[in-house]
Amino acid sequence: MDEVTRLVELLGHGNAAEDEEALALLAIHGRRAVESLLAAAASPDPQRRAACLTALGRIGDPRSRRTVILALADRTSLVRAAAASAVAAFPSEEAVSRLDAMLKRETEAEVRLRGAATLVDMFNSGAVEAL
Repeated sequence: MDEVTRLVELLGHGNAAEDEEALALLAIHGRRAVESLLAAAASPDPQRRAACLTALGRIGDPRSRRTVILALADRTSLVRAAAASAVAAFPSEEAVSRLDAMLKRETEAEVRLRGAATLVDMFNSGAVEAL
């Protein structure tokens, strides 16, 4: 098993410190980790999906954009919250539109907070449509 696969396997098992260490190392691996993270982002385990989305957002590879944006509609609030933060790595009109739609239907405070914070981040990064 290579290092990237090992790190991806560690994600989402409930230990925040181990997750953070794996996330940091995956960010260092960058683009090499994207395919493994995309595959793991389809896991039935919501904690694993959320951790993978966080990693994809930190890496910011364009191959991840669609997966992250689609996760804004996940059935689990933990995953939606992670996606709402991760989508900041992909500022675009589509991302703003999806965040806006999510905020209009979202009932969970944490998800709404992360979505609003991401819109502010996008605006501060020059995505004027986020206003």
